[in-house]
Amino acid sequence: MNTKIINIFKKLNILNMHLYSVSRLTLYLYIILSFLSQLNVENLYIDIISQFGFYIIFFGLLLLLYFASFKKRIDFFITLVVTLLLTISIFSSCGNCNKLQIKSKQGSNQIKIIIFNTGLSNDIYSIKKLLLIEKPDLVQFQELSPKLFYELNQLKNYFNYSAGLEQKYNIFSSVIFSKHPLSNIKINRHNIISANIKINNSDIKIFGTHLFPPLNNSMLKIYSSLHVKFGKINKPKKLPIINFNIILNQINYLKKLIKKNNSMIIVMGDLNMTSASKRFKNFLNHTNLYTYLSVKKPTSTWPSFFPSFLGIQIDHVLFTSHFNMINKETSLSLSSDHRPLIVNLTF
Repeated sequence: MNTKIINIFKKLNILNMHLYSVSRLTLYLYIILSFLSQLNVENLYIDIISQFGFYIIFFGLLLLLYFASFKKRIDFFITLVVTLLLTISIFSSCGNCNKLQIKSKQGSNQIKIIIFNTGLSNDIYSIKKLLLIEKPDLVQFQELSPKLFYELNQLKNYFNYSAGLEQKYNIFSSVIFSKHPLSNIKINRHNIISANIKINNSDIKIFGTHLFPPLNNSMLKIYSSLHVKFGKINKPKKLPIINFNIILNQINYLKKLIKKNNSMIIVMGDLNMTSASKRFKNFLNHTNLYTYLSVKKPTSTWPSFFPSFLGIQIDHVLFTSHFNMINKETSLSLSSDHRPLIVNLTF
């Protein structure tokens, strides 16, 4: 009997040693990921790690709970320091992410915007229902299925002006609807649509875009097949050819378009960048655009099948200093892998 008990304790001790070795390797991995996520370099794989900075922090919190429960004090202290440094680095380095006005000034102009990556969904009924409830001034759609692209003509009954419906169908193209007059409409390179919108006496330049995700062709094919399988959507006929140089060229071209305009500017769409990433913060700084991000009230737009606190925001409405954000929220997914983003701006 004593021999059996001794053998059990030996096995438990060996198991504990294995678990500790794995936890140590996990800690090393966490430190490496935290370091790489804060590097300001143009590299595809580091860029991907940077986009998931909030997930890395969440991973660190789980490690803290593990080390605390097993009383691994040194590992707990190391994890705590790394997590604090990473959190401070992510939340303090976005100086252009605080443009919030709690209440709009009396007599100020307002504009309500909805952007929605439909994820190749065909749910026009739910889209019309959302628009009737929210009554936005401006709506932008991306990643349209061929069927939905043509069904959007029905929205002309709700909006007097549109841009992008006449272009040749492209999965990465944008379509914009507006209750206010649109002029100088252009379909630029890289599927970037631009126009001027007139609100009262203010002339605003708007850009609607859908930037490529930070993937290469092999990754895009894998992601697309998973999207089709689990999202229950039709397989897209053709995927774009992308690599990181193309992605950088696309975002640099958007920067040039923005810098050519000294007027009031709004940029909206699926930017495929999170606020944790260095590329997103660099983009805000280079274009002098702003947004507002809240830790208490996250507005995660992707993936919609995760709870909001576990998701990330890759759909954005950005704007020049003429504007302030007075509200930002998300809606139900409407059969897409994205949630619609609803933003109220005042100017």
